[in-house]
Amino acid sequence: MFDPEGIVTDEHGGNRESIRLELKTGMIERAKSCELHFYDCAHKISKAEWSPESRAEFITMVHSIYTAETPGAYEGRRRALLDWADLKPKRTHVKTWFNNFWHLRR
Repeated sequence: MFDPEGIVTDEHGGNRESIRLELKTGMIERAKSCELHFYDCAHKISKAEWSPESRAEFITMVHSIYTAETPGAYEGRRRALLDWADLKPKRTHVKTWFNNFWHLRR
């Protein structure tokens, strides 16, 4: 059976379901998203009813998380993003998006 260390996949919902159905148990947890889809989704999230300054700040934070070179840097930047999201009710969806989209798949 095909048993790679991990898989990079498009974010189409059917892809993850196919991995779950066709490959061995636990493979979906080893699947990662690609940089293009991560940033594409981040830019869609930033198109909410935010000010241009909030959008720019969000994209800067997301980029700094993506490029973190150590687990400590990643965690500090992740915490800063989640704290930033807590500052305004319009941003609460950021926490769910980030934790489900990226943090679990890092």
